[in-house]
Amino acid sequence: MATQWNASPQHTFVVKEGDEEVLSDYTINKAKISLDTTTVDGVKNITASVMKLNEKNQWVPVPDVEITIGVKRMNSILPAGDEPTYTTDSTGTATAELKKDSLPGDEKGNYILAAKVEDNDVVGNLRFEETVPWGVRTEIDRSFFKQRTLWSTRFRTPFWLLFTVYGIVIGVWGTLLYLVFNLVKIGKIGKKTAIEKPLN
Repeated sequence: MATQWNASPQHTFVVKEGDEEVLSDYTINKAKISLDTTTVDGVKNITASVMKLNEKNQWVPVPDVEITIGVKRMNSILPAGDEPTYTTDSTGTATAELKKDSLPGDEKGNYILAAKVEDNDVVGNLRFEETVPWGVRTEIDRSFFKQRTLWSTRFRTPFWLLFTVYGIVIGVWGTLLYLVFNLVKIGKIGKKTAIEKPLN
């Protein structure tokens, strides 16, 4: 299967019902997206290039492809500019100006740029991601987990809860020990009284 896939830049998949009726066919071209970033006078630009493999095993540009360019956020892409999508020109490229300033990144200020093509008749579905240091560094407040709260670990239990629990435990066990001590004392007094005043 891998040999057949690598042998041709284009493949046609046929969907059949039984042995005769053809429900649909779908042609897939080997294609890819690449991203290039530039910064001119403080303006950040993202250029996406869509290429496909031709019969001569060469990568050629694909024009008129609708593509989404932006910043990866959760399971979606936040558009880089005012337009939700862009269309590649004759060179297979589309450029978007990043107008979303001061987006939060990770601890190093990095976030992920993404370009996506969906349901295109020539290249199908494509997606490409690239990490860039254009974001605002995110400072993680780790002191939250060092506080003595009810949801912390057992070594960070609030003092009032410790005093309450240990107070109850000491009170209960102290009462039991006091009762045992008194029972033993009563027993000794009883034996001593029986020795001093034997029954007639």
